[in-house]
Amino acid sequence: MIMSKIQKGERPNRPQEAQELGLSDLVWDMVDSCWQQDPGHRPTITDVVELLREWPVFSPSMEPIS
Repeated sequence: MIMSKIQKGERPNRPQEAQELGLSDLVWDMVDSCWQQDPGHRPTITDVVELLREWPVFSPSMEPIS
C-alpha cells in the first residue's frame, strides 16, 4: 500500500505539530526535496551533507556544532 502510493508520487503531509517535532521549515524543505519523484531533481548526498553541516545543532548540554 505505502509503496504503491510512493510510486505514484504521493508523499506524507507535513504534520500539524511539525515545529514541536523538530521539523522546521528548513528541515521539511530538505526532506521534501529528497522525496522528488525524478531522481535528477533530488539533492545529492553531498548536497545534503553540506546543508546539514550548516545547521546549528543545539542540545541542553552542548554548544552549537558548526
